Amino acid sequence: RDSVASRGLGDVYKRQILSRPPLALVEEITKKPGIKIIRTGVTAGLINLLYDHTNEFTSQVKVRQALSYATPVDSIVEGVVFGIGKKASSWSIDGMVGWIAPSENPYNLNIPKAKELMAKAGYADGVDIGDSTWGSFLPAFGDMAILTQEQWDKLGVKCKHLAMDDGPRWEGYFNHKYSFNWDSWLMGIDGMFTSVPFYFTLDENGEPGPNNFVWWVNQEASDLADKIQTTQDLAERNRAIVDWHRMAIDDAILGWLYHQEFPFIARDWVTVDFINMAPRPLLPRPYEWGWYKPE
Repeated sequence: RDSVASRGLGDVYKRQILSRPPLALVEEITKKPGIKIIRTGVTAGLINLLYDHTNEFTSQVKVRQALSYATPVDSIVEGVVFGIGKKASSWSIDGMVGWIAPSENPYNLNIPKAKELMAKAGYADGVDIGDSTWGSFLPAFGDMAILTQEQWDKLGVKCKHLAMDDGPRWEGYFNHKYSFNWDSWLMGIDGMFTSVPFYFTLDENGEPGPNNFVWWVNQEASDLADKIQTTQDLAERNRAIVDWHRMAIDDAILGWLYHQEFPFIARDWVTVDFINMAPRPLLPRPYEWGWYKPE
Protein backbone atom coordinates (compact mmCIF):
# COMPACT_ATOMS: atom_id res chain seq x y z
CA ARG A 1 0.00 0.00 0.00
CA ASP A 2 2.75 2.46 0.90
CA SER A 3 4.63 1.73 -2.31
CA VAL A 4 1.54 2.42 -4.42
CA ALA A 5 0.81 5.63 -2.49
CA SER A 6 4.37 6.84 -2.94
CA ARG A 7 3.99 6.44 -6.71
CA GLY A 8 0.99 8.76 -6.66
CA LEU A 9 -1.28 6.09 -8.08
CA GLY A 10 -4.23 7.05 -5.94
CA ASP A 11 -6.95 4.43 -5.85
CA VAL A 12 -5.07 1.93 -8.00
CA TYR A 13 -4.40 -0.05 -4.82
CA LYS A 14 -8.16 -0.51 -4.40
CA ARG A 15 -8.26 -2.37 -7.69
CA GLN A 16 -6.66 -5.28 -5.86
CA ILE A 17 -3.64 -5.78 -8.07
CA LEU A 18 -1.36 -8.69 -7.30
CA SER A 19 1.96 -8.54 -9.15
CA ARG A 20 4.44 -11.45 -9.21
CA PRO A 21 2.48 -13.79 -6.91
CA PRO A 22 4.03 -17.05 -5.75
CA LEU A 23 3.12 -19.54 -8.42
CA ALA A 24 1.76 -21.99 -5.87
CA LEU A 25 -0.98 -19.47 -5.09
CA VAL A 26 -2.03 -18.78 -8.66
CA GLU A 27 -4.43 -21.71 -9.06
CA GLU A 28 -6.21 -20.91 -5.80
CA ILE A 29 -6.34 -17.18 -6.47
CA THR A 30 -7.86 -17.57 -9.91
CA LYS A 31 -10.83 -19.49 -8.50
CA LYS A 32 -12.08 -16.22 -7.00
CA PRO A 33 -14.82 -14.31 -8.85
CA GLY A 34 -13.68 -11.55 -11.18
CA ILE A 35 -10.01 -12.52 -11.20
CA LYS A 36 -8.13 -12.20 -14.47
CA ILE A 37 -4.59 -13.32 -15.26
CA ILE A 38 -2.77 -10.88 -17.49
CA ARG A 39 0.50 -11.89 -19.15
CA THR A 40 2.28 -8.56 -19.43
CA GLY A 41 5.19 -9.38 -21.63
CA VAL A 42 7.32 -11.43 -19.26
CA THR A 43 8.66 -11.05 -15.81
CA ALA A 44 10.64 -14.14 -15.02
CA GLY A 45 13.06 -15.59 -12.58
CA LEU A 46 16.06 -17.35 -14.12
CA ILE A 47 17.59 -19.92 -11.78
CA ASN A 48 21.23 -20.50 -12.68
CA LEU A 49 24.75 -21.33 -11.59
CA LEU A 50 26.65 -18.05 -11.57
CA TYR A 51 30.24 -19.09 -12.25
CA ASP A 52 33.25 -17.03 -11.16
CA HIS A 53 35.43 -16.85 -14.27
CA THR A 54 38.50 -15.95 -12.21
CA ASN A 55 38.31 -19.25 -10.32
CA GLU A 56 41.04 -21.79 -11.10
CA PHE A 57 38.48 -24.30 -12.32
CA THR A 58 35.30 -22.49 -13.38
CA SER A 59 37.42 -20.10 -15.45
CA GLN A 60 37.93 -22.98 -17.90
CA VAL A 61 35.39 -23.34 -20.69
CA LYS A 62 35.65 -27.13 -20.83
CA VAL A 63 35.05 -27.42 -17.08
CA ARG A 64 31.96 -25.18 -17.27
CA GLN A 65 30.68 -27.15 -20.24
CA ALA A 66 31.29 -30.44 -18.43
CA LEU A 67 29.42 -29.23 -15.34
CA SER A 68 26.56 -28.12 -17.58
CA TYR A 69 26.36 -31.58 -19.18
CA ALA A 70 26.30 -33.10 -15.69
CA THR A 71 23.60 -30.86 -14.17
CA PRO A 72 20.25 -32.69 -14.01
CA VAL A 73 17.96 -29.82 -14.95
CA ASP A 74 14.96 -32.03 -15.78
CA SER A 75 15.19 -33.72 -12.37
CA ILE A 76 15.45 -30.33 -10.69
CA VAL A 77 12.39 -28.97 -12.48
CA GLU A 78 10.29 -32.04 -11.79
CA GLY A 79 11.61 -33.04 -8.38
CA VAL A 80 12.33 -29.72 -6.68
CA VAL A 81 9.86 -27.21 -8.15
CA PHE A 82 7.23 -29.83 -9.10
CA GLY A 83 7.18 -28.93 -12.77
CA ILE A 84 6.44 -25.25 -12.13
CA GLY A 85 9.25 -24.01 -14.31
CA LYS A 86 10.62 -24.38 -17.81
CA LYS A 87 14.11 -25.53 -18.64
CA ALA A 88 16.13 -22.50 -19.69
CA SER A 89 18.08 -22.56 -22.94
CA SER A 90 19.13 -18.89 -22.73
CA TRP A 91 18.25 -15.78 -20.76
CA SER A 92 15.37 -14.92 -23.05
CA ILE A 93 12.09 -16.80 -23.03
CA ASP A 94 10.33 -18.34 -26.02
CA GLY A 95 9.02 -15.57 -28.26
CA MET A 96 11.39 -12.87 -27.03
CA VAL A 97 14.41 -11.38 -28.75
CA GLY A 98 17.50 -13.42 -27.98
CA TRP A 99 15.67 -16.66 -27.32
CA ILE A 100 17.74 -19.66 -28.27
CA ALA A 101 15.83 -22.83 -29.09
CA PRO A 102 16.54 -25.80 -26.81
CA SER A 103 17.93 -27.66 -29.83
CA GLU A 104 20.71 -25.03 -29.99
CA ASN A 105 21.59 -25.37 -26.33
CA PRO A 106 23.28 -28.78 -26.09
CA TYR A 107 23.56 -29.04 -22.31
CA ASN A 108 21.25 -31.93 -21.56
CA LEU A 109 22.32 -34.49 -18.97
CA ASN A 110 25.11 -36.45 -20.64
CA ILE A 111 27.64 -37.94 -18.22
CA PRO A 112 29.88 -39.57 -20.90
CA LYS A 113 30.18 -36.18 -22.67
CA ALA A 114 30.91 -34.47 -19.36
CA LYS A 115 33.64 -37.00 -18.55
CA GLU A 116 35.18 -36.47 -21.99
CA LEU A 117 35.33 -32.70 -21.44
CA MET A 118 36.79 -33.09 -17.95
CA ALA A 119 39.50 -35.32 -19.40
CA LYS A 120 40.28 -32.73 -22.09
CA ALA A 121 40.57 -30.13 -19.34
CA GLY A 122 43.12 -32.34 -17.60
CA TYR A 123 40.85 -33.71 -14.86
CA ALA A 124 40.13 -37.25 -16.03
CA ASP A 125 40.35 -38.44 -12.42
CA GLY A 126 38.18 -35.61 -11.09
CA VAL A 127 38.95 -32.47 -9.09
CA ASP A 128 37.82 -30.54 -6.05
CA ILE A 129 36.50 -27.21 -7.35
CA GLY A 130 36.04 -25.73 -3.88
CA ASP A 131 32.86 -24.23 -2.47
CA SER A 132 29.65 -22.86 -3.88
CA THR A 133 26.98 -20.94 -1.99
CA TRP A 134 23.21 -20.89 -2.02
CA GLY A 135 20.81 -18.49 -0.38
CA SER A 136 19.46 -19.85 2.88
CA PHE A 137 16.23 -17.93 2.18
CA LEU A 138 15.40 -20.51 -0.52
CA PRO A 139 15.86 -24.08 0.75
CA ALA A 140 15.04 -25.41 -2.73
CA PHE A 141 18.59 -24.40 -3.70
CA GLY A 142 19.87 -26.97 -1.21
CA ASP A 143 17.74 -29.68 -2.84
CA MET A 144 19.04 -28.67 -6.27
CA ALA A 145 22.60 -28.88 -4.99
CA ILE A 146 22.03 -32.42 -3.69
CA LEU A 147 20.64 -33.64 -7.02
CA THR A 148 23.44 -31.93 -8.93
CA GLN A 149 26.25 -33.20 -6.73
CA GLU A 150 24.98 -36.77 -7.18
CA GLN A 151 25.76 -36.38 -10.89
CA TRP A 152 29.01 -34.48 -10.43
CA ASP A 153 30.24 -37.30 -8.18
CA LYS A 154 30.21 -39.49 -11.30
CA LEU A 155 32.84 -37.16 -12.77
CA GLY A 156 34.90 -37.13 -9.60
CA VAL A 157 34.04 -33.44 -9.17
CA LYS A 158 33.87 -32.44 -5.53
CA CYS A 159 32.14 -29.26 -4.40
CA LYS A 160 30.83 -28.20 -1.02
CA HIS A 161 27.56 -26.29 -1.36
CA LEU A 162 27.16 -23.85 1.54
CA ALA A 163 23.92 -22.25 2.74
CA MET A 164 24.42 -18.58 3.62
CA ASP A 165 22.50 -15.36 4.12
CA ASP A 166 22.66 -13.08 1.11
CA GLY A 167 25.09 -10.56 2.62
CA PRO A 168 28.01 -12.89 3.35
CA ARG A 169 27.49 -15.08 0.31
CA TRP A 170 27.62 -12.20 -2.15
CA GLU A 171 30.51 -10.61 -0.29
CA GLY A 172 32.37 -13.90 -0.59
CA TYR A 173 31.46 -14.28 -4.26
CA PHE A 174 32.66 -10.81 -5.20
CA ASN A 175 35.86 -11.48 -3.29
CA HIS A 176 36.36 -14.66 -5.35
CA LYS A 177 36.04 -17.08 -2.45
CA TYR A 178 33.63 -19.43 -4.24
CA SER A 179 33.58 -21.20 -7.57
CA PHE A 180 29.97 -20.17 -8.15
CA ASN A 181 26.71 -19.03 -6.59
CA TRP A 182 23.36 -20.73 -6.93
CA ASP A 183 21.57 -17.68 -8.25
CA SER A 184 18.13 -16.37 -9.14
CA TRP A 185 17.90 -13.50 -11.58
CA LEU A 186 14.60 -11.59 -11.73
CA MET A 187 14.14 -10.04 -15.15
CA GLY A 188 11.61 -7.53 -16.40
CA ILE A 189 10.47 -7.04 -19.97
CA ASP A 190 13.71 -5.33 -21.08
CA GLY A 191 16.09 -7.57 -19.15
CA MET A 192 16.85 -10.02 -21.94
CA PHE A 193 17.29 -7.34 -24.58
CA THR A 194 19.85 -4.58 -24.11
CA SER A 195 20.48 -4.97 -20.40
CA VAL A 196 21.88 -8.48 -20.08
CA PRO A 197 24.79 -8.19 -22.57
CA PHE A 198 25.83 -4.90 -20.97
CA TYR A 199 26.74 -6.75 -17.79
CA PHE A 200 29.48 -8.72 -19.55
CA THR A 201 31.48 -6.07 -21.38
CA LEU A 202 35.23 -5.45 -21.23
CA ASP A 203 37.00 -2.15 -20.62
CA GLU A 204 39.49 -0.48 -22.98
CA ASN A 205 42.26 -2.75 -21.67
CA GLY A 206 40.33 -5.92 -22.41
CA GLU A 207 39.62 -6.52 -18.73
CA PRO A 208 36.15 -7.21 -17.27
CA GLY A 209 34.26 -3.94 -16.87
CA PRO A 210 32.68 -2.80 -13.60
CA ASN A 211 29.36 -4.50 -14.42
CA ASN A 212 30.90 -7.79 -15.56
CA PHE A 213 30.09 -9.72 -12.41
CA VAL A 214 31.13 -13.16 -13.65
CA TRP A 215 34.38 -11.71 -15.07
CA TRP A 216 33.80 -13.28 -18.49
CA VAL A 217 36.50 -12.29 -20.98
CA ASN A 218 35.35 -12.50 -24.60
CA GLN A 219 36.21 -9.50 -26.75
CA GLU A 220 33.91 -10.47 -29.62
CA ALA A 221 30.96 -10.77 -27.25
CA SER A 222 31.88 -7.46 -25.61
CA ASP A 223 31.94 -5.74 -29.01
CA LEU A 224 28.50 -7.17 -29.75
CA ALA A 225 27.23 -5.87 -26.41
CA ASP A 226 28.48 -2.40 -27.31
CA LYS A 227 26.66 -2.61 -30.65
CA ILE A 228 23.45 -3.67 -28.90
CA GLN A 229 23.68 -0.62 -26.65
CA THR A 230 24.40 1.90 -29.40
CA THR A 231 22.92 0.85 -32.75
CA GLN A 232 19.82 2.61 -34.01
CA ASP A 233 19.10 -0.19 -36.49
CA LEU A 234 16.53 -2.44 -34.83
CA ALA A 235 17.17 -5.43 -37.12
CA GLU A 236 20.92 -5.17 -36.58
CA ARG A 237 20.37 -4.90 -32.85
CA ASN A 238 18.16 -7.98 -32.73
CA ARG A 239 20.64 -10.03 -34.75
CA ALA A 240 23.44 -8.94 -32.43
CA ILE A 241 21.40 -9.95 -29.37
CA VAL A 242 20.83 -13.45 -30.75
CA ASP A 243 24.50 -13.82 -31.74
CA TRP A 244 25.54 -12.67 -28.26
CA HIS A 245 23.33 -15.25 -26.60
CA ARG A 246 24.80 -18.00 -28.80
CA MET A 247 28.31 -17.00 -27.74
CA ALA A 248 27.28 -17.06 -24.10
CA ILE A 249 25.90 -20.58 -24.53
CA ASP A 250 28.96 -21.81 -26.41
CA ASP A 251 31.19 -20.55 -23.58
CA ALA A 252 28.76 -21.87 -20.91
CA ILE A 253 29.30 -18.60 -19.08
CA LEU A 254 26.81 -19.76 -16.47
CA GLY A 255 24.74 -22.85 -15.86
CA TRP A 256 21.19 -22.31 -17.12
CA LEU A 257 18.64 -24.20 -15.04
CA TYR A 258 15.07 -23.01 -15.48
CA HIS A 259 12.75 -20.04 -15.86
CA GLN A 260 9.66 -19.31 -13.84
CA GLU A 261 7.22 -16.81 -15.29
CA PHE A 262 5.21 -14.60 -12.95
CA PRO A 263 1.68 -13.73 -14.11
CA PHE A 264 0.10 -10.40 -13.35
CA ILE A 265 -3.33 -10.73 -11.72
CA ALA A 266 -5.90 -7.95 -11.39
CA ARG A 267 -9.63 -7.39 -10.80
CA ASP A 268 -9.88 -4.35 -13.05
CA TRP A 269 -8.43 -3.21 -16.33
CA VAL A 270 -5.13 -1.42 -15.69
CA THR A 271 -2.14 -0.57 -17.79
CA VAL A 272 1.35 -1.62 -16.83
CA ASP A 273 4.74 0.04 -16.89
CA PHE A 274 6.58 -2.75 -18.68
CA ILE A 275 10.05 -1.61 -17.68
CA ASN A 276 9.40 -1.61 -13.93
CA MET A 277 6.43 -3.98 -14.04
CA ALA A 278 4.46 -1.45 -12.02
CA PRO A 279 0.70 -0.88 -12.27
CA ARG A 280 -0.34 2.47 -13.73
CA PRO A 281 -3.67 4.28 -14.04
CA LEU A 282 -5.31 3.94 -17.43
CA LEU A 283 -3.34 6.05 -19.89
CA PRO A 284 -2.83 5.95 -23.66
CA ARG A 285 0.24 3.86 -24.51
CA PRO A 286 2.36 3.85 -27.68
CA TYR A 287 2.20 0.04 -27.75
CA GLU A 288 -0.15 -2.69 -26.61
CA TRP A 289 1.53 -5.87 -25.46
CA GLY A 290 -1.35 -7.74 -23.91
CA TRP A 291 -3.47 -6.13 -21.24
CA TYR A 292 -7.08 -7.14 -21.25
CA LYS A 293 -10.37 -6.05 -19.77
CA PRO A 294 -11.99 -8.99 -17.98
CA GLU A 295 -15.52 -9.84 -19.01
